[in-house]
Parts: sequence; structure tokens; C-alpha cells
Amino acid sequence: MPNPPSVAKRAERVFLAWAAFLILATASGHLHSPDDEVNYRTVRSLATGNGYAIPPYPEDFGTETGRDGKEYPQYGPLQPLLAVPLYWLGKGLAPLIPERWLSFQEERLSRTVPFYRPFRGPGAEFEGLYPSDHRERVTRLVVSVFNPLVTWLTLWLLAVLGRFFFGERLASLALPFTYLVATFAWPHSKGFFSEPLATLLLLAAFLQAGGIGFLARPGGLVLEASTVGVLGGLAFLARADSAVACPGIAILSLWRIATSQRSTGQKAAAALGGVLAFAFVASFQLILNRLRFGSFFHSAYSDQPEGIQFDVPLIHALRIYLLSAGKGIFWYSPPLIAALAAWPLFIKKDRVTALSALVVVCGYLFIIGRWQNLGGWCWGPRHLFQVTAFLLLPLPHLFVEGAKRSTWGLYGVTLVWGIAVQVCGVLVDFMWPLAQTLSGLPPGEDTRLVLSLSHYGPLLHLWAWRLDPDPDWFLADLWRSGAWSARLVPLLAWGALIALSVALLRILREHLSRQSADD
Repeated sequence: MPNPPSVAKRAERVFLAWAAFLILATASGHLHSPDDEVNYRTVRSLATGNGYAIPPYPEDFGTETGRDGKEYPQYGPLQPLLAVPLYWLGKGLAPLIPERWLSFQEERLSRTVPFYRPFRGPGAEFEGLYPSDHRERVTRLVVSVFNPLVTWLTLWLLAVLGRFFFGERLASLALPFTYLVATFAWPHSKGFFSEPLATLLLLAAFLQAGGIGFLARPGGLVLEASTVGVLGGLAFLARADSAVACPGIAILSLWRIATSQRSTGQKAAAALGGVLAFAFVASFQLILNRLRFGSFFHSAYSDQPEGIQFDVPLIHALRIYLLSAGKGIFWYSPPLIAALAAWPLFIKKDRVTALSALVVVCGYLFIIGRWQNLGGWCWGPRHLFQVTAFLLLPLPHLFVEGAKRSTWGLYGVTLVWGIAVQVCGVLVDFMWPLAQTLSGLPPGEDTRLVLSLSHYGPLLHLWAWRLDPDPDWFLADLWRSGAWSARLVPLLAWGALIALSVALLRILREHLSRQSADD
């Protein structure tokens, strides 16, 4: 029977509060990779009125020289633009945060990854991901909160998606809960990569597409379809590879438009409005390309070593992304295995929505998978990051009426397995184990080693944590700094996390008691 609304609403509110504290409790408080550095330099340049041109990275990594002789980043323009307010906030907060608060973080990062210290990286001109200047350090700290915030918004959106597609609100919380604690979205929330933002926008477009036709007011159909186009265009501005997800979202949109109780003219206007809205927003990237490099379709990725090529055999790509120990998505997000059991139920209940989500997944597997890059230079198959949420969508079907109880055991096993994997991922900084791994590889990336468990697998971070058990958490760094004023922050945060955990367990127990009484 349906969950009592009071229990369901309380559970969702408490869960979202709990998730916020968990994400912030394990946030790193610094930038991680050269990709993060390129994105941050773009934020700083925009915030200081210098546009998208940035200081060149050593060996011009992540940038290409434009027609004006300046270096421009290869990453999407949206994320740096949205992070500018955080940069300004960091500059304002810098005088209020004592330098001693960050003392242990500096010590730990210098000890574990010399790459973080200025002038110890690849060349004397390297600025360093962890600078000596306190104001700059605090600013980077605040900007690093961007992806934790985006990840929390994604959890909220997944809760809405669960309610919209499955109705059972308490059961639908399995979707955001599993996504947070048992998929590699949690470790990736600690960086400044652009995949989390693209995922948020694609999910928002998918949800909006599924809701087309629900507004009864005149012009509502055009507005809804145009909103889908805007969200899809923004996802493209976050990451250009989001374009491969657009066909799946378009299929769902067109189906909802076609089956709505509107006139043929309104349906045609809505479809056209969605296309034009997407084209208008996405054209910002094309215009930037034209201004920078003289061609609408010339991007800064063109001069990177991997280039933009699609010459990886499909069978090889599927083996890399699905089965290999070092990059296989099921190793990094085990509950996706349980979600596979729910896909037939999803297809049976809402065939078009389910097939549209599968088209999104196939776009990444069959197009991005053929790109000549081994899943992204990071922990896990980064190029399949957006796929994770879409593969997980039918998970609540395991808990609604009519589902086989035998699948609950599979979910329980993969949930525990997934949590263990993600804990390994959030304990250690991205750069440390990977820097050690790549330093032992021959020039270039050796495919056999990259796809192995020992060099890129999920347990790599557990091995690194054993060598240095200080977790890569800003709150832990505040505690280890020894300043009592700094220690108040983690005490309050951890106390709130424990209290919210107890509240969640009580709500679950209340729900189970009512369910037993009803049975």
C-alpha cells in the first residue's frame, strides 16, 4: 500500500539534510587534478574580468592557442561561469579564516603529493594546485565546494525523478541514496570535473521531457518543450559530449508531445520550440569556437594528444567500460548490477521512458566508448559518469509491489560492496595513487596496466590510504590543525550527521512497523 505521506515527506527531508552533511563532511577543500586547475584558472580569469583566456599550463595541457595568441581551455564554458560567485565569496572569506586552520592540510598535501606545492611540479613556472598565498588558498577551497553542491542538487533531482516515475516516495529514496553512497558519484564529488554538472542538467532535461503535457494552461506545451531544449543546451555547454544524450531525451520529448491532448499546430510549435531553444543555447559554444579559432567546429581539444578520434573498436570499448578490472563501471558502481534486474519492470511499466533512458546510455557506450581514451585519466570510468544515474533509474522497482523479493538480496550485497568501494575512493586524494601509478608506467598509457585491478582498480585507493591514513577531508584537516576554533566546525558537522542518521533510522523503523501492522 502507499506510504503514509507524513512518513515519506519526513524521510525525504531528513535524507537530503543527511546527504548534505555527508558530502560536506568528506569534501576535500582543495583542487585535485590538472583538469581542475585548468577549470579553476578559467573561473579566476572570468571573475577578474579577463574572459576565458587563461595562463598557459606547462606543455599547454588542456588549452589551445587562439587566433589572438592567448590560451583557451578545452573544457565547457558553463561550469567556470557558474563558479565565479564562489570565487568572489572565497576572496571575501579569506581574511576571516586564520592561516593556522589550513596548516595541517598544507602539511598533508605536501607530504603525499609534492605536485601540489609550487615550483615542485613539472617546471618552475607551474603555479601549483596548493599555493602559498593564503587568500588564493581559501579561494580555491571555496571554489572546490562547487561539485559537492552540484552532487547534492543531483540527489534532490533523483528524489523528484523517483517520485515522478514511481510514485512510491519512500521506495524512490533508494535511487538518490544508492547513487550517493554506493556509486562513484561520491568520490567524484570531491573534484572540480565537469561531469557532475552535465549529469545534473541531463537529468533535469530528462525529467522535464517526461513531464511534457501536464500543464493545462495555453502555451504550456511550448514552454515545457523549450525548457527541455534549454536544459539540453546548458548540458552541452557544461560538456560537449552531452550531445550524445540528446537523442534519448528528444525521443521522450517528442513522444510526450505527440501523445498530449493538444492541436497539431501546438504540437508542431512545441517540437520546433524545443529544437530552437537547444540550438540557441548551444550556439554559445560554437560562437566561442569561431571567435577563438576561426571555425564554429574547431575546439581546444583538437591539439590534445588523444584528439577527437573514434577509432577504438566497439567490442574493445565495451570490454574497457563494462568488464575490465581497472575501468569497468560495474566494479566502481556495483548497485548497477542490481539495477539491471529492475530494467524489465521499468520497461513494462513505462516503455518509452525506459527506452529513452537506454538510448542515452547507448550514446555514451557506442559513441564516447569509441573515443581513443581509456575511460578518462582518473579513478573510475570518468567518461561514463553521466551513464551511472541513467542506468540506476529503475532501481525503485525492486521495492514496489510486484517485485521479486529475491532481488532484494542482490541489492543488499551490491549496496554493501558499493559502499566499501566508495569509502576507498573518498579516503584518498585522486592525484596520489594515480601519480604513483603513472610514474611507474612506460611513456604513454600502457593499456594492459591501465585496465588492471592493481593500477587503476577500485582498491588502489585503499592501498594508498594504508600508506597514509590521514583522510583527504577538509573537516579532518581542520581537526588535525590543532586550533580549537577550527575544531568546532567538524564537531558541529559530524554531530549533525550522527543526529540525522539516527533520525533516518527512526523513520525507517516507523515505516516498517506501520507496514507490518497493515499486513
